[in-house]
Amino acid sequence: MRFGSPDIHARRGGSMRYDRLFVFVAPLALLLMPLGQFVPLLGSLAELAQVLILCFILVRAFLGGAIRVDWLYVLGFVGISIFLSFVFGVKRPYSSVILQGFIFVKFFFFYFFIADLVARRQLSLSALYKALKIVFMLTIASGVINILWGHGYYSFFNVKTDYRLGGLLPRVGGFQLQPNAFAQTLYAFAFALVIVYDGFSKKIVALILTAFAFILLSGSRTGLFALILVLTAFFVFSRASHVSLRFAKVAFLLVFGFLLIVLSSDTWLVEKTLGNFEGISSKDESGYIRGIMLYEGVRGALERFPFGWGLATFGTSMSVDSPVWWDVGLANTRFVLEERGIYDSNLASITGELGFLGVAFCLLMIWRVAGPASSDGHAVPSRAYVPALMSMLILFVVSSALVNDYLSLLMAIVMVFVRYRYLLVDMSFYEGRR
Repeated sequence: MRFGSPDIHARRGGSMRYDRLFVFVAPLALLLMPLGQFVPLLGSLAELAQVLILCFILVRAFLGGAIRVDWLYVLGFVGISIFLSFVFGVKRPYSSVILQGFIFVKFFFFYFFIADLVARRQLSLSALYKALKIVFMLTIASGVINILWGHGYYSFFNVKTDYRLGGLLPRVGGFQLQPNAFAQTLYAFAFALVIVYDGFSKKIVALILTAFAFILLSGSRTGLFALILVLTAFFVFSRASHVSLRFAKVAFLLVFGFLLIVLSSDTWLVEKTLGNFEGISSKDESGYIRGIMLYEGVRGALERFPFGWGLATFGTSMSVDSPVWWDVGLANTRFVLEERGIYDSNLASITGELGFLGVAFCLLMIWRVAGPASSDGHAVPSRAYVPALMSMLILFVVSSALVNDYLSLLMAIVMVFVRYRYLLVDMSFYEGRR
């Protein structure tokens, strides 16, 4: 067994043996994962994939193959967090603690596995992009059906309908059945689309504006603000031609100007957002649950410095019956009883369960995934890594992208594509795309 980084420039002429399989399996898995709330077996797809990936890594190590150092970090973190939870954490079932330890690194499992296949020339960038396009088309199609069908769409799946604008507009959730996941899918594809072409054209701007429009219909502030910030970062660092960049800037300025006009005439979004910040320390039914979770998570991390309450105790799928909910005064709130919003911030959950040690590990791994130097040691241009780093940090704070089945796989595909877009030269992928 050898630890190191695979040579991303090796085997340029090798066959991409997993392309067709990936283009079929990845979109299918992403399509089925949201249905896990109805079919228990589908709800375990991500965990099953993690087990298979772990077996793959162990077999490769046993056969003497090279193993990237990142797997040492990830598996080492899992082992240490489980050990510290047993020794210093709130007492929880052994199975819940062990399972939660692996759930916390779900995104990194997917990312490094896919990155390994791409780096070893067993999976092409073209396959990643095709999979993303399929998911994007399914998202748009399901979004249109959701809009036309209205409330009946959610009734068919027996899912509670979310509303925005004072209850006037049902939020679009698409096949993801969850507006924030729907919006983050569109945002992720728009981000990847810009990286593909390394610039803007009328076609690119039209597709991004389409994604922008559907994000507005979803009512997702996370998707909206993330798209604006990431595109702004790309504008600042882009080397795209002056004509295409000028065209894109004018188009997006017009859209954002229109958005500001809408907000000035109907201040619901602004008032709602300000109200969320004001309700961070409030535990009543009107409080902002992401803020409440972050507040309590930091408080717990400070009280039990530097570790936290331990795995499967706070803000995670294994913590539903945890005594910590009683300690923080949330056990009888609708948030916990209905499991609404308590898993929506990775930062809050990790801070509460693993303290500042867990947060430090996640920030380190996000830096390795999205920083200026890839985990393979090769430089990534600023027009790619700055938006990527911003994207991961935003999602780390206000979403469950590191642990959610659907979002972790989706963002792993997007981030591998964004990173290796500049590290590999795949002429078959770029041919005819300009």
